[in-house]
Amino acid sequence: MGKTKAKEGPITVWIYINTGKEVGDVGLALHHWLSIDNLMQISPLRRKLALLNSKPIGITEVRDQIAYQALWTSRFSASVSLIAVLLSAVVAFVAISSLRLNSITADQARRSAQSQINANARLADAAARQAEASVAAAKTSQDNLIASQRAWVGPTDANITAPDAFKPLQVTVLFGNSGRQPAPTVTSITPKIFSLDEWNSGTGVQDIEKWRTECLQSPMNDQIARITFPTTGFTNFFIRYDGTQQSIRDVQKLSVSPEVVIGKAIVALKGCFVYVGQAAD
Repeated sequence: MGKTKAKEGPITVWIYINTGKEVGDVGLALHHWLSIDNLMQISPLRRKLALLNSKPIGITEVRDQIAYQALWTSRFSASVSLIAVLLSAVVAFVAISSLRLNSITADQARRSAQSQINANARLADAAARQAEASVAAAKTSQDNLIASQRAWVGPTDANITAPDAFKPLQVTVLFGNSGRQPAPTVTSITPKIFSLDEWNSGTGVQDIEKWRTECLQSPMNDQIARITFPTTGFTNFFIRYDGTQQSIRDVQKLSVSPEVVIGKAIVALKGCFVYVGQAAD
């Protein structure tokens, strides 16, 4: 090319090293990993000085440097892997903590919802009980109103004529209406004599209870009913049994026995009042 066309410039030289030799001339180019490209970028004088000052190295040093670099590379990779593992552990810990926090929050929400459900159930029960109490109070008030306005018919007094043996029995029963409404009323009275043994054995009580049941089941007979008006003070109505009346059939007439006179028999008067007020009774 000639001197006029020749120029200095960076070139790259690949050097083959024979590993069978301990030291070679090529060691000059490997000192401090200084390449031919770097040498070409400095002046010729400095290049000569650098080459003269370079010390040749053996293949052992090159191998050791390569092994040292591989060791540090592996250590760096291991460090990066360890950091990645630690980061993964931190991420896993954060995820587990988040899941635990979510579980605690969900459990608290469930408990709060259950508490609200229980509170609502208690309120519903209280409201139901209050409604039932209101209905019962209203019914009681209505019953009290009806009771205060309806008719109440019943006996107020009774007397019997001094009994004489074998004489007809005469009894008078007074009754009245303590309510506020007049009531159609049907009355009846039937005397019966029980011996002391019958009375003490309960036969008399059983007979009276049977009569009471029959009285409560008796229908209202409007044809023979009479109006019982509310009574005040000494005003009363009366019904009478008189064994001397001709209207009483012989089978219904009752005469005083000697046992009644001497106190060895008991006379029971079985009366019945069937009446109608605001409600059927």
